[in-house]
Amino acid sequence: MIRIASIGDFCFSENVPKDMQPQSVRPAGRATAVLPRAAVLLAVLLFGCLSGCSKKSLMDRSIPAVSAEEIAVFRAELGEEFPAAELKDFDTALQELKLEAMNNGVSGVAQREERMRAAVNGKTVREALVLGWQARHVRVARELEDMSGRLEHDRQLKDRPGSADSSRFLSNLVANEQDIVAQLKRQLDDADEHLVRWGASAPAIVPAKAP
Repeated sequence: MIRIASIGDFCFSENVPKDMQPQSVRPAGRATAVLPRAAVLLAVLLFGCLSGCSKKSLMDRSIPAVSAEEIAVFRAELGEEFPAAELKDFDTALQELKLEAMNNGVSGVAQREERMRAAVNGKTVREALVLGWQARHVRVARELEDMSGRLEHDRQLKDRPGSADSSRFLSNLVANEQDIVAQLKRQLDDADEHLVRWGASAPAIVPAKAP
């Protein structure tokens, strides 16, 4: 009797003649192509790591400020590397140094800009932050002292007998001055917190120059 092979006979490789078994085909060059691709990927990752590790932090950057163009280019480069939120304190510091120059009698925008550049040229961003926020502390402290004196004076006026219209005006004025005093106190505390964060302290308040 002749036995006819069934499909089940071919489900196991031992039942199939070797010349009829499917042969796996390996793409030519595959083994040699995998290694170069892996090496390139490793090189890219290594380069990225080294670039990130060697990148100088914002605080350690030295500020070139010989000219207005030079510091403008420097600020633009920082804007390309760091988010705006990280540069906000730096921008505030530069602005405060210009305000300090104005409060010290320096007239003219260009002159105040020049005074600011002279203060930060060659310094690190950290040093410029400390200078600017110390100037902010001094400015706010003086404004707070001045406004507190006005508030006390107007409170005394409000308590004096007078017309109803005058009393209402003074009451509104005192309320407004109280809000300003509270705001200045918050700004002063904020300036002190920033300085402590950078390892600095608030400067001594020198009486402002008479106009």
